[in-house]
Amino acid sequence: MNTSAALERFVSVYNEPGSPVYPLYADEVIWQERPGGRGGDRDALFTALRASREKWTATLESVSMEVDGDLGVLNSLWRAEPKSDPALQPVVSDLLWVFRFDAAGLITTEFDYSFRRAS
Repeated sequence: MNTSAALERFVSVYNEPGSPVYPLYADEVIWQERPGGRGGDRDALFTALRASREKWTATLESVSMEVDGDLGVLNSLWRAEPKSDPALQPVVSDLLWVFRFDAAGLITTEFDYSFRRAS
């Protein structure tokens, strides 16, 4: 498994319409989000991803990547436009992702750290 290629694949797939990233995850996943406080298993992560995609059209821009074995850190810029809720404003966040991958290149651990930029 090439961790750099797995990180690049994640960014590419995330930016596809509908963000079909679900097949990039292993059956068993540990997920935590900071500062949001959400976390849990694969089902909890997928529920959060679907809820986000219902509200936002988002893109992910890779700023930098660091790799050490099966561990990958993606420093990114996350831009989101509201889909239909006029009460929502566009969001730009610095988002740091920490992933662990299995031998097949599937994500087994995801920790997200987001820092919303001032508008």
